Amino acid sequence: MSRPARTDSPGTWYHVMNRGVAHRAFFEAEADAERFLCRVQEAVDRSGLEVHAYALVANHFHLLVRSREGRISSALHLIQAAFAQWFNRTRDRDGPIHRSRFRSVRVDSLRYRRYLVRYIDSNPVNAGLARNPAEYRHCSAHHYAFRGGPAWLCRDWIEDEVRLRSRREAFDPECYPQVFPPKISPEMQAFLDDNPENGRHVALHADTLLSYTQDSWDRWMADRARSADGVARLDVVLPLDSVDTLLESLPIEERGTHGNAKHTTRDLLRIALGRLLAGATAEQLARRTGLSARTVQRLWTRARRLQEEDPSFAKDLSEAAETVTRWALRDMDSQICRDPCLAPTTTDSPPVGAQPLGEAHGGSSHPRLVRIGREFVEDAEGVLVGRPVPVQTLSEQRRTLRSGTASQLRERSLP
Repeated sequence: MSRPARTDSPGTWYHVMNRGVAHRAFFEAEADAERFLCRVQEAVDRSGLEVHAYALVANHFHLLVRSREGRISSALHLIQAAFAQWFNRTRDRDGPIHRSRFRSVRVDSLRYRRYLVRYIDSNPVNAGLARNPAEYRHCSAHHYAFRGGPAWLCRDWIEDEVRLRSRREAFDPECYPQVFPPKISPEMQAFLDDNPENGRHVALHADTLLSYTQDSWDRWMADRARSADGVARLDVVLPLDSVDTLLESLPIEERGTHGNAKHTTRDLLRIALGRLLAGATAEQLARRTGLSARTVQRLWTRARRLQEEDPSFAKDLSEAAETVTRWALRDMDSQICRDPCLAPTTTDSPPVGAQPLGEAHGGSSHPRLVRIGREFVEDAEGVLVGRPVPVQTLSEQRRTLRSGTASQLRERSLP
């Protein structure tokens, strides 16, 4: 069966990666990394490739590139083939050293592009090669932190991002780790490691959802639920781990079992949000919850019926979904981040002493939902981390998050 043709067009950004066959290391010595980077320089000169960020880690590599001339395939073929030949010749071996042809993920969103710099920088740290990326020679973060680096490294976009977002007149290397902090949440790390396409889907949804009004969000939820009925797999809005983690901070007052004494309203919400936000299948949700796939499908059907027949339940489900989404996407932007434009401030935290949902629900058998938010404080290492703070209503939380998002979007509109 022939392989699908790789799409490429001039000016497109890509996240490019590859791994050693059977997880074999192919950067075994300094000479290996230096030879690989020489091939990168040759591809830049001959194929019109711009390399903005990179990391070489023992058995794999990551590149954030822009294909100026639409020749990414020829560029990566030049890099990998020439390096593999040299690697085999110096070790008296033959055969492939890479798992397969390189993998490329199109980067359509500025949010995703920014996040990928952080993800790429985090690789040497996660591999235990350095305490922070600036200490690791074969990572672009080292060069941005010390104003050095090869001539082929295209520094313009990242240095402009650092300058604009740190509000400096010129690029300051000390601001680089603040604008692009390498540590990301464990949920997002595992999510991107599992499938690099996931980050692209999340970022594309984020750019749309964070600009929605309340009415737009409610319509999106209704349309999303209708689409989910006849589709086995939905595209991903959030990692399932993030949905579960944030749902745990939503205290739910149970108001009946919706006709089944064995399963609570929390079960319904967990299944519904896992399906609608994480795009999870019945089998995935069954493994996560310990229920059978058939039971998961019954709970999903029950939640869909309540969403259509009970306006109060539909409203609470929509508010819970919006709150979880906004907080999770804030984590994507500013998890462990001291960037002055994106780091949450105390005004972003929910107010103390907030009350449950303001509207009365009468005798409806759905829960009242309240949100435990998080305030961000510095830990012993000076890193921003979240901790629970007192609750506020979901309606109030939506207004708070939407207001904060509007100011962030204004900052991101800078050229």
